[in-house]
Amino acid sequence: MFSSLRQIVLQYIGIDQLLEHILAKLGDVEEVYLTGELAEGRNSHFVDLILVGEVDRTYLYQLTDKVETLIEKKIRLALFRPVEFKPEHLEGVGIVLQLYGA
Repeated sequence: MFSSLRQIVLQYIGIDQLLEHILAKLGDVEEVYLTGELAEGRNSHFVDLILVGEVDRTYLYQLTDKVETLIEKKIRLALFRPVEFKPEHLEGVGIVLQLYGA
């Protein structure tokens, strides 16, 4: 059931069409999490993402600007290198959907 819910949320906000293409160009992305209202299944003007990996930040910010226009939502990012990220970082952020990774 979780897999079906995850796919519905991804299709609704349009991330399913962009995620694989974006991740391939970002660098070494290990995990991506969706949090906030969209992860709860509610409509929101924001896409809250947690990215874990060694990413090309310049490209990420350029891409974020373009994607925000396409999906008509503001993207809020939390970036962690793999050595910095701990499961505790997901505590207190509400519902978390893992979009990519382990």
